[in-house]
Amino acid sequence: TSAAAANLWAQGALAGSRELGFAVKALGRSSRWQEAIGYFTEALAQGLEPHVITFSMALSACEKGQQWDKALYLLREMQRVELEPDVISYSAAISAAEKAKLWEPAVGLLREMQELGPAPDVVAYNSVISACVGREASGSQWQLALSMMSGMKSQQLPPDIITFSAAITCCAGANEWTRAVDLFNGMRESALQPNAISYNALLTALDRGGQWQSALDLVAQMRCGHIAPN
Repeated sequence: TSAAAANLWAQGALAGSRELGFAVKALGRSSRWQEAIGYFTEALAQGLEPHVITFSMALSACEKGQQWDKALYLLREMQRVELEPDVISYSAAISAAEKAKLWEPAVGLLREMQELGPAPDVVAYNSVISACVGREASGSQWQLALSMMSGMKSQQLPPDIITFSAAITCCAGANEWTRAVDLFNGMRESALQPNAISYNALLTALDRGGQWQSALDLVAQMRCGHIAPN
């Protein structure tokens, strides 16, 4: 627990990477990211040997705290001490950018992974597509979202329900209702069952596109599936 982690630190018992990892992970899960990052940076300053796993846990704490700038700092610090960030490290940093509604940094880190490795996974792609829905994204970012989906397929990474739902939401925000319909149909063709998020995203797209009859039909489908329109 986070309380146990704090007690370990107070007792000076976080002498190794394993103990530090436990503390950072527990505190991060409890939304106590400030303490997690504080313990981590102080331990490094005291000479604790850095490890990819503990860095990744610290990055996850930044993600949960929506601390994009600190996540980027930790990622660059890993590289400075000649540790190669793994997929988990990069995905956590990208997710931190996504939660901060910053699509450009998220895309930048994904491009870095594509160029330098490791190869991005579905989680990384999903975070970038979700970032395209954020407040800093313009209406044209639906094209970027679809480009990311194409990139996933070229890497033989099948889009999941999160991928489709985020892309549909992005298209809805850009008033691209026909694209949203295509994505929704593509999700079903991929044997994925639409959830409340994907249904409501399509409903928003149809509403904004003035497709009231299609919207009513979709509402009927949602009620049959016991899914409530938002």
